[in-house]
Amino acid sequence: MTTTGKKLAVWKFASCDGCQLSLLDLEDELLALADRLEIAYFLETGAHLPPPDVAEIRQVLVEHLDELYAFYGKERGTRVARKHIGWYTKGLKNSAVFRARMNTLESAGQQLEAVAGFFDELTERSARLEYDEEGVALAA
Repeated sequence: MTTTGKKLAVWKFASCDGCQLSLLDLEDELLALADRLEIAYFLETGAHLPPPDVAEIRQVLVEHLDELYAFYGKERGTRVARKHIGWYTKGLKNSAVFRARMNTLESAGQQLEAVAGFFDELTERSARLEYDEEGVALAA
């Protein structure tokens, strides 16, 4: 599983936005748990875990963004959301241009529209996330 996939699995497992994990200093332990789950799955099935569904990650990201905008307010939330969107999309095929464009957007509405467009394009290619192996290696 890619680092991005592990982080998303930990996020879903912990039901928080990652900030709480940093405050509790449990991120490394939960990432280690994600590794163990992947190993257990492989031992039981002989297969690697499939990549996450595009629709599921899109929903998680949009909910996360809504929570950021509500917590920080639209203006500051838009700036904070840039790095979170980058974390969700880093390593995904064809995401570099999207991330660069995201850093120029000035409103929450523009960000949500861009996220919708990006995930629509991903869905047209595959129901599951596709990773750029070179990008993942550089991100790790």
